[in-house]
Amino acid sequence: MAYYLSTGQPVLALGPGQQLTMTALSLNMRDVVEPLGPLWSISLPTLAPPRIFRVPVEATLVLQDVTIIVMNATLQSLFLSLCSSTDRWPYTPGVSLIKGAVVISSHDSHARGPDGSPGGGGVVRWRNVTITCPDETAVVNPKPGLRRPYPCSAAAVTGGDAGELRAASAAMLRTTQGPVYLAVTGNTSLAPNSGSGGSFRTVIADV
Repeated sequence: MAYYLSTGQPVLALGPGQQLTMTALSLNMRDVVEPLGPLWSISLPTLAPPRIFRVPVEATLVLQDVTIIVMNATLQSLFLSLCSSTDRWPYTPGVSLIKGAVVISSHDSHARGPDGSPGGGGVVRWRNVTITCPDETAVVNPKPGLRRPYPCSAAAVTGGDAGELRAASAAMLRTTQGPVYLAVTGNTSLAPNSGSGGSFRTVIADV
């Protein structure tokens, strides 16, 4: 593995029509440079581990019940890249940025193409995957993930009323110094005037 990583080649290359399922394991990528590809180009639609797997068109990689461990600086940069625009973080209720980790319950993306172009390859299916980092500062009882304040946060909200939206956003805003994304997954009632004295203005959203 070290040889392939030193040459910039993926450790395992799938062929067209092949499917590989990796389940119930931990991938320690702390010594891998840009394990998820160039950080400036990472987005949710193109999220993939190209330094380990090559997934060409018509091939499928399934990562299920997997923990990916990267360096603190890498995870910090990953957060910033994903949150840099709504193109890189479209409506995706199956992915959360919580407690300093990327938590993926269900998400499908496309790997890089043969020329390295984002999204030009096969399908990567993420199922119950966590991307985290070790605590490099704590001596006693270290906890994985980034420390507060987080670069950004994102989570799904299962509808309800304005109070639930406020509670969810307030909890993340207290621990986040950057953008906060909420993916509303159910019907939500927004009263013209809330009980807390605030109000909602008309919002026009592109869907």
